[in-house]
Amino acid sequence: MLQAPQGAGRAMQTDLKTLKQLVIETARKSPVGPKVEDVEVEPNRDREGDEFLRVIIRLKTVDKDDDPALAQLIEAIETAVGEHDERYPSVRFPDAA
Repeated sequence: MLQAPQGAGRAMQTDLKTLKQLVIETARKSPVGPKVEDVEVEPNRDREGDEFLRVIIRLKTVDKDDDPALAQLIEAIETAVGEHDERYPSVRFPDAA
């Protein structure tokens, strides 16, 4: 009889401090890295009650030319966080509206 691996069925979640550091490191490696001013990572729930991570990245300045780099950064953060936490990271740039 096969047994489930230890920890199977448990949600893979990493502490927020570690996730924030991971997001900061990922953001700083991106083409807009020098513009990163602040990063916030906080748990949240959607309308259905599913938990996700709200990731807010504040940039010192935002130019229209930054749009492709921001799209790449979102993808890089989704990949990096996904390797450590099952919650989906919803990435926002409040100054890029």
